[in-house]
Amino acid sequence: MVELVEKAEITIQRGWTDKQIENLAQVTHGGNDSGDPGEFCWSNRAAVNCIRHNLTNYEALWKLINRGDTGQEAYELLRERVDELIEEAYPQYFDVD
Repeated sequence: MVELVEKAEITIQRGWTDKQIENLAQVTHGGNDSGDPGEFCWSNRAAVNCIRHNLTNYEALWKLINRGDTGQEAYELLRERVDELIEEAYPQYFDVD
């Protein structure tokens, strides 16, 4: 599974404005589409979650791995690779205060 994730093409939609991402995050609650998401709070974390779940092929790539114990290493690698791409495309959400 790790090898599949290492070779997988990760895509991202670029060019979204901060306001567009905030609006998408509000509508999708950052990508949380199950259960009660609670009150929406805009933050860099909400932005990154929204981008990960809505503007990348992250969820489509889940089919490559078992998200249980046997796929943990592959899942962590997938998350890391996706987040690196998000940071490259939308660095403003990774600024440290």
